[in-house]
Amino acid sequence: MEAWDFCRRWFHATPEEEKARGYKARCNLLLVKVLGVNIDAVKRWGPGFEKMPDHHKRTLSYADTLREMIEVAGKNEDFLEEVLERIKNKSQIMGE
Repeated sequence: MEAWDFCRRWFHATPEEEKARGYKARCNLLLVKVLGVNIDAVKRWGPGFEKMPDHHKRTLSYADTLREMIEVAGKNEDFLEEVLERIKNKSQIMGE
């Protein structure tokens, strides 16, 4: 998944919002958090992220799928609670 598409979907951005001041900076920071890279790496990918490595594009696809699942789960409170409980239990097991 291309970085611009990922950011557009994550922020539910309109074309006007994508052109607004600060949008690229928000997208840069999101990519830093999701991909676990530093801001300098993101900036080296170019103004349209055209030099972003393919393995990061695959990671963005996975992250977008996860975002969609969370949004759907959020519409069903019982299911969302179950998902959060599993995450909590998994974190506790990994922390031990």
